[in-house]
Amino acid sequence: TGVLASRVFKNSRPTLFRSIYRCYSTTPSASLVYLPPRVPFKIWEKEEDPKILFSERKTYFEWAEGQTAKTILLVKKQRDPNTDQKANILLEYLQKSYGARVLVDSKEVSDYKSCPSLITYTTEEIPQLQRVVDLVITLGGDGTLLTVTGLFPLSPSPPPPVISFNLGTLGVLMPHSFSDYVEILRSTFSGEPLLCSPRIRMVAEVTRQGEPKLIKEVMNEITLHRGNNLHASTLECSINGHLMSSFVGDGLILSTPTGSTAYSQWSGGPIIHPQVDAMVMTPIAARGHVPPAVLPSSTHLRVFVSPSARASVWIIFDGQSQVEIQRGEEVSIRKSKYSLLSVCKESATGDWVAGNNKIDSDILKANVWVSSSSVPNVI
Repeated sequence: TGVLASRVFKNSRPTLFRSIYRCYSTTPSASLVYLPPRVPFKIWEKEEDPKILFSERKTYFEWAEGQTAKTILLVKKQRDPNTDQKANILLEYLQKSYGARVLVDSKEVSDYKSCPSLITYTTEEIPQLQRVVDLVITLGGDGTLLTVTGLFPLSPSPPPPVISFNLGTLGVLMPHSFSDYVEILRSTFSGEPLLCSPRIRMVAEVTRQGEPKLIKEVMNEITLHRGNNLHASTLECSINGHLMSSFVGDGLILSTPTGSTAYSQWSGGPIIHPQVDAMVMTPIAARGHVPPAVLPSSTHLRVFVSPSARASVWIIFDGQSQVEIQRGEEVSIRKSKYSLLSVCKESATGDWVAGNNKIDSDILKANVWVSSSSVPNVI
């Protein structure tokens, strides 16, 4: 076994630290600047013995020797009583068993009933999360994990690792069961390295006549779609400065390997293993036969709304937000500098296969014809 890469990230601690937190119901609001910086950590990779068949590269996250996570960000599905109940259980356990500082969105503070103290952050404080958060725990479905990307946009250093508990409808990207939370957290706080699956992210920059209009970071996909326009969209795409094609149809999906099992797959795109360093370009209902394309992740893509287009186009980022672009505007897409590390249950491949099996099971349920006798009479 050989170490392929190792990077150590250290944070200088201030000489004076004031222990002032935003503590719900007991302490006045205080900025996250009073929280200590992240515990030093390193990310390293190793490859199994090449003599072993089917070996794969493994990525590990490890805090500095003798240290572990101190500040934990809890992200949960909204407006769901079952998730709220489990979030309260988890929060109380983290505080009592490990003395952890737990951060939650200030807009969700009323969802937590059993906590003596609660540290919250506001929308304006999101840029500070990168400096203070050691670990992220999500409770919900795949959309909850995608939300995490928006909390660490354009990170100057690797985002903290994410433990994802599946409480959603499908949970393709959520490998852990909440019933195992005690064992999982015991392993996490033991100080042992965490086996992770790196999830490539992409950065999209929308510009008009060379002037930046919007910058977004995604983990699943960037979708360009005609929306409710009656006319088909006309898009021109260049790869590393070379004009590739002009697409006429409903739109175009540009996805990461993680996103290849979502909208891209439903539109006829290939499924890509998360360890494949690539991005996928999948046309949506294109005129003529336009096959999907798998491109190196180092590719710089530029997609223009054609001057001959009869309608505007909507850009949708991870299904979380959208913006309309007109003729003469474009979106530039490239790989993000840092991936999001998802803590594995088994391995990168094992979790990926288990997630795909959830998709197959859901498809079988969705495509079952029901007998006419089971359809309610609405007339």
